[in-house]
Amino acid sequence: MNRKTVFHILICLVVPLSISGCAGRQATKLQGAPVHEEIIPAACKGPCVISTLSGATMPVPDLFSAERTGNVVELLEPDGAVKTAMVEVKSYSCKKALKAAWKEAAPLETWEMERRSTPPPPEGYNDMLVETYVRKSDGTEAKAIARRKDGLVWVALVRGPAADLDKRAAQVGTFITGLKVPKMKEIDLTGITPKSISQSRGELSVFIRDALRQTGTPGLEIAVIEGGRIAFAGGFGVHKLGKEDEVTPDTLMMIGSVTKSLTTLMMATLVDQGKFKWTTRVRDVLPDFKMADPRMSEILTMEQLVCACAGLPRKDLPLILSFEGKNCGDLLNALSKITPSTGLRETFQYQNQMVAAGGYISAHAFRPDLPMDQAYNAAMADRVFGPIGMTSTTLDLDSAIKSENHAMPHSTNLEGVPSSVPIMYERFASYVGPSGGVWSNVRDMARYVITELQNGLTPDGARIVSESNLLYRRKPQVMISADTSYGLGWMVARMKGLQIVSHDGGTMGFASNVTFIPEKGIGVVMISNGTGGHIAEDAILNRLMELWFGFNDHSGDKLRYNTDEVKKSYTELESRLTKPQADWINPYLGNHYNQEIGGISINKSADGNYILKAGNYETVLMRYDGADGRQSLMFTNPPFAGFEIFPMDGRDGTLELVRAQERYVFHRGENR
Repeated sequence: MNRKTVFHILICLVVPLSISGCAGRQATKLQGAPVHEEIIPAACKGPCVISTLSGATMPVPDLFSAERTGNVVELLEPDGAVKTAMVEVKSYSCKKALKAAWKEAAPLETWEMERRSTPPPPEGYNDMLVETYVRKSDGTEAKAIARRKDGLVWVALVRGPAADLDKRAAQVGTFITGLKVPKMKEIDLTGITPKSISQSRGELSVFIRDALRQTGTPGLEIAVIEGGRIAFAGGFGVHKLGKEDEVTPDTLMMIGSVTKSLTTLMMATLVDQGKFKWTTRVRDVLPDFKMADPRMSEILTMEQLVCACAGLPRKDLPLILSFEGKNCGDLLNALSKITPSTGLRETFQYQNQMVAAGGYISAHAFRPDLPMDQAYNAAMADRVFGPIGMTSTTLDLDSAIKSENHAMPHSTNLEGVPSSVPIMYERFASYVGPSGGVWSNVRDMARYVITELQNGLTPDGARIVSESNLLYRRKPQVMISADTSYGLGWMVARMKGLQIVSHDGGTMGFASNVTFIPEKGIGVVMISNGTGGHIAEDAILNRLMELWFGFNDHSGDKLRYNTDEVKKSYTELESRLTKPQADWINPYLGNHYNQEIGGISINKSADGNYILKAGNYETVLMRYDGADGRQSLMFTNPPFAGFEIFPMDGRDGTLELVRAQERYVFHRGENR
């Protein structure tokens, strides 16, 4: 996850989605504010709620505190690295308000604007403006998010180092997305009976085709569930670009991280069986379980393996760049060396190795006579796939691709052009099978969603899990935003009066989404064979909600905005890319090694390009001159186009690969 991805999280949350500078700031009252400053608490320690002068409120997360001085409310995080402020400005212009907010909240800070965009505003607001900044002196990054309601604008200012922004994204996002403006009412869908999609299949199909066209997604399959049955199932597009085989509701694709909810369902059945409890210590199931933090090794419970709340940062690069020949034993060993960056249950941090360990260790309790990866496959077949009737679903890539009706993964290059990528890149998922290794189709996945909606009864009426343990997986464990929490393999939101349960998934070239609304007995499954499928699926879900409930969610506007933003990002990249000059890149040619990732090589090809090789992957490298003043070598070939590896200043030939909290230094030479 790079800088843009961290800030993209904040934007998605807002749009569904030491006190620096306080001492010398003038406290000025907002003219026309309906509430007097003296009756509003000016400071609190989380969890609490703090107000602006007009009476708008924001939630302050646990371990954080907040202070209000005049029109500025500052959120103070425990480490002090991330600075966040909400500034209330009287204005009818987001642009003017944003400028005024910087002047009032951080008058001594200087930033260079990198990008400006105008997303469709969240419900209830008139308009919205987002600006991204960098500071070349220290590489710190910033984002300003302005939302206007009539004559008031609320501007969120967030800045800090990329790793700290990643670590605190959920907590900061909770503060920003939790803004409640006086007299602003959200649409309430609780009393509305959804219209059956059978009445609007044509409209939905037209929208899906347009979404695929705009996002460059080769194919997508969808199943809509209503009242315990499939109300609509369809396939759109093709298995592979340039080929004629059409996607159907039976086409096998990877569901990525949607696998996590299937893994926790398997765990729930074992809790029913008495193999362990959710609160059982992991070491009581696997005595030699080890974490980098010795105390965590002792106290971590089974549910905390799969709650995204154990404090470990995301560590995906070794999974996708160095997976060949590894098994679950290697995964558990790697997990034992990941140092927590926050406390247990302190904040949401998505972590694939942890969930994979949860699946493997649970399966060990089920079949201790088998190696853990085999035990996991057996547990999923015996406890989930078989009982639900998911006859086409598999964890075996080789088995999946033997089917004539399977799709190929697709990803884009730095020009935004999609192409198929070798299927072997998807083998990374077998290393973390319980986190993302399942192949399925929407007919099978619809049976799974029906089982969820029926609280553990399959479409055939057989109970496979107790209602209590199935629902326990939807119990909030840690906040992601003001309205959304992570449970055990599910994201659980409260929006427009309804509980919405969902998860999406992504691999090297597949994208998936499962969303259902228990109170209404409705849901949807989508799987696509392109990385652009994430944008397409989000838009299709918005359109489906409009068709079900009869309100305007601006699905078309959101689709156009997101696709336009992607196009702009490609244009911006192109303007900063050049072919590396020999005198600049020559010190970095040859072999390099990192203990976690392994070996890479950079060499000049016969056609004059510079090629990086890492395992089975190779890519042409281009020099990228970042807005923050740093130069990097950027990967240009799918599926890792956009990755950057940085020359280290003053260290001849040494490179570092950095993404959010991940950092890997590559030294010259072979394995050390």
